[in-house]
Amino acid sequence: MSRLVVSQVCKRYGRLDVLDHVDLVVEGGEVVALTGENGAGKSTLLRICAGLVRADSGAVTVDGRVGYCPQAPGLFELLTADDHLVM
Repeated sequence: MSRLVVSQVCKRYGRLDVLDHVDLVVEGGEVVALTGENGAGKSTLLRICAGLVRADSGAVTVDGRVGYCPQAPGLFELLTADDHLVM
């Protein structure tokens, strides 16, 4: 069962195409890591999947819950390692 489906997602900042027709399917129980060079669009794609940024076109469908760990922790110093893993 697909938990996350990204279909033809595009994102542009000014004249710069950051994401160009990206497709991604994540099945239930899978763990996914995005790798690539700086500026490749990894963070932008994750922010779109988390609903923090709007895609210029395309669609993202989430069935259930999807975990997202941002690059900059918000409460890192206030939480223990166990606290970070508890929902």
